[in-house]
Amino acid sequence: MHAPVRSGLAAAGLLAALAAAPSPAPAQIEELFNPLDLDPVTREVMTNAFTQLRFLAISLEGPDETGQALNGIVRARLARGERAEALDEVSRIEDAIWAGRSLVAIADYERTAGAADSARTLLRRAGDGFADGAAEPLRDGGEALRLIAVRQAALGDLDGAIATARRIPDARFRVRALQETASASLDAGDGDAAARTAAARLLLEAFAQTGDIAEGPNAAPHGVARLIIEIGRAQIRAGDAPAARRSFADARARIAAGPETGRFDAFAELAAAMIEGEDAEEAMQVVRLIPEGAERAEAIGSVARARGEFGDLDSAVPLFRLAMEETQRVDDKPAQHDAIHHLMVEMAIVGRLADAFTLAGRIDDRRRQARALLDMAEVLMDQGKYEEALILTDYIPFIALRAQIFGPVAMDRGMKGDPEGASALLSEALEPTGFAPDLAQLGEALRRVLQAQTRVGLADADDAVFARARDLIDTVPGALEKVEPLVQIAIAEAQRGRISDAQKTISDAYRTAWENKATAGFERALEDIALAQIAAGDVLSAFDTAARIPVPPGAPEAARAPDGSFLEPRFRALTRVAAASARLGETDLAIRAAQQMDYASARAAGLAAVAVAMAAPQSDLLEIVGQAGRTGFEIDALAAAAPPGRFGEAPALGDAPALDEQAPALDDPQPSEGAGAPRPPTATQ
Repeated sequence: MHAPVRSGLAAAGLLAALAAAPSPAPAQIEELFNPLDLDPVTREVMTNAFTQLRFLAISLEGPDETGQALNGIVRARLARGERAEALDEVSRIEDAIWAGRSLVAIADYERTAGAADSARTLLRRAGDGFADGAAEPLRDGGEALRLIAVRQAALGDLDGAIATARRIPDARFRVRALQETASASLDAGDGDAAARTAAARLLLEAFAQTGDIAEGPNAAPHGVARLIIEIGRAQIRAGDAPAARRSFADARARIAAGPETGRFDAFAELAAAMIEGEDAEEAMQVVRLIPEGAERAEAIGSVARARGEFGDLDSAVPLFRLAMEETQRVDDKPAQHDAIHHLMVEMAIVGRLADAFTLAGRIDDRRRQARALLDMAEVLMDQGKYEEALILTDYIPFIALRAQIFGPVAMDRGMKGDPEGASALLSEALEPTGFAPDLAQLGEALRRVLQAQTRVGLADADDAVFARARDLIDTVPGALEKVEPLVQIAIAEAQRGRISDAQKTISDAYRTAWENKATAGFERALEDIALAQIAAGDVLSAFDTAARIPVPPGAPEAARAPDGSFLEPRFRALTRVAAASARLGETDLAIRAAQQMDYASARAAGLAAVAVAMAAPQSDLLEIVGQAGRTGFEIDALAAAAPPGRFGEAPALGDAPALDEQAPALDDPQPSEGAGAPRPPTATQ
């Protein structure tokens, strides 16, 4: 593929062969990876590696860097069942954030083992490591304290949870943390009376803390009011209706006194929340504060949906009709289309599908109509109504939009034992329609289709599905924008064991990237290619690619996630390579990849990932490296019920947002001569 890989060709070939080999049975996996039953030689090797990692950790500059690297060793110790050794490692951590995170990990271990009292003690110790009333913002924004408080609430330590949350300097984040503690308390008690009482107490504290939130010049309009509305809705779920009414009254006053921008949207949100509190009269008073037009139509629709969701569909129907009539008074077409789009989704949530479909016919912009139908289909699929969602594809002519429905429906059919039907749908998903694809949605479309094909489709259908995906790539106008979909295909090919095909696809992507290295997005393209090489079992080439990503300019701290991982393409790629190499037992290569990072804190994150991957190679990438493991390629190595292969053939990729580097959207397309797709009926039909 490229010259620097030549020294690793033999190893790459071996890895490819291993990745293509059948995975051992679950019992074999458990035997291979049981951390408490290592043979003496393996245990000695790992002990020596841990010693090397600890030496590297304490040689790093600064408590943040040392603490992050040692945190990885703590997590690795726990993966091996070495609780006492993990606590001993914590004693070497001077940084409060990393000491707190490490104690949280040990507390989780204790809780799983049934030692709740020990877990509560550890969490108190973790929280006490932070100063009370700190005025300066914390490096992680308070994320470690949030983790501690949520776990304390789940274990019933409400005083500890409140005390911990109060140590978060940022008031908005503090309130969010208290909301999460209330949810954790409800979940832990399975919603019983004691759990609701505990949650209500935590939510009262959250409401009290909203008074400390300052509305800065760059804050979202009515952000505090919306936060208080969320608290009120949570108070309803906790059974504290009087407190919810007080919260809603406070939110209403804040919205009325706030800026005009966003006021009507905030009132609409408040009105819908009041319906949840069974205060329909007050909700309609709020709706009347919104002038006639698109905003009022959306508000009425939200109120109608809330009434339908809470068991009063009879009163929801006339409200929906009122909202539909309101949209007819809107002269501004984009605003009218947005209001109709909103109503379609709200109607779909409560099962008013015929009304929603009829409304779609009033959107005369084909692209806007298709996106509204896709959002309607998303609601149906969330409700498990896959076949109803599939019907809507007949009215969506854009491949990248309709494929987002075909993928999940095919997945559902395959999971129900119909791989033939799944593959047939997936082949149809990428068929040309005569309309130019919505390129901004192409990455998500391919992800869903390829994920379904590799999980539940027939292997015999791979050629057809992959070929149609390649045909779609040819429609992408920019060169560098082709790399992401090529990587999608390469990862899918690797998951199928088609290593040779995957390597050819990776070569195409690599060549395209280097021919456009002066184009914005080049760094992200190389990062994606390195991930595909890991999926194909070629960590040597992945290391070479990751090392070629340019060093980021400026301060890398600006792109650091709350969990301490680094999000610059170079650091993310090298961290993934380090973790993948450690999973394969290639400790020297893993450490080399971590040390290739030019920034001490990022190097510490890499060493932490190496420690965890060595001790728990069966863990998926996201568990090992944190936010740096998130990708836009949600294609698992194996079916959900199956364990990873012995040699970690490809990372299990967890839920993730779409990549930042996406192809730009085209203008509204024009169909080819004679081409077209059926449309929903117009309102007059």
